[in-house]
Amino acid sequence: GGISQRLTTGSTRSLAYYMNPTWIGDDILFTTNDFSLLRLPSTGGEPVPVPVQSTEGTLINGFPSALPGNNLALITQANGEGNPTNIERIALLELDSGIATPLIDNAIDAHYVPPGHILFLRGRSMWAVPFALPSRSIAGPDVELITNMVSDRTGNNYSISEQGQLVYMSVSEDVIAAETTQVELNAPVWVD
Repeated sequence: GGISQRLTTGSTRSLAYYMNPTWIGDDILFTTNDFSLLRLPSTGGEPVPVPVQSTEGTLINGFPSALPGNNLALITQANGEGNPTNIERIALLELDSGIATPLIDNAIDAHYVPPGHILFLRGRSMWAVPFALPSRSIAGPDVELITNMVSDRTGNNYSISEQGQLVYMSVSEDVIAAETTQVELNAPVWVD
């Protein structure tokens, strides 16, 4: 418990909202509604832009998820305005250098799960892939785990506890057949 406090007013940017926060060391890394990445000290202040280097034109960067340590995060990259390439992937971002290394194609919203897996969404399914943190590399083939999940590209469609429990938002077969996203038909599912 304790008293909540506003960490920033966001006065330096005209934004509707911040989203997808993740702790990275003593800082908070989050996405804005224009898909910029910002870093904010936990003590408060003004958010600082996190530069992401790209040789592939304009990419949007979102859904940050911290890895152990204070300098690495998984991010989702996708086509930005005016970028003719078809990109939707998970990249490993080194925060100090701004270098984003592509890891998983056709994927969004990744989370690292100790001792060495990355969970991610592809279409309406959750997938897992072994990940070697010391070498920062994929260590095996990806495997489909769960189908019929919400994948609406806003993030926060699933969460994993420190004990390895999973909760996610499912989609009924009726919604999938109708190709609609009726929120009232979504239901949380808990996996122990």
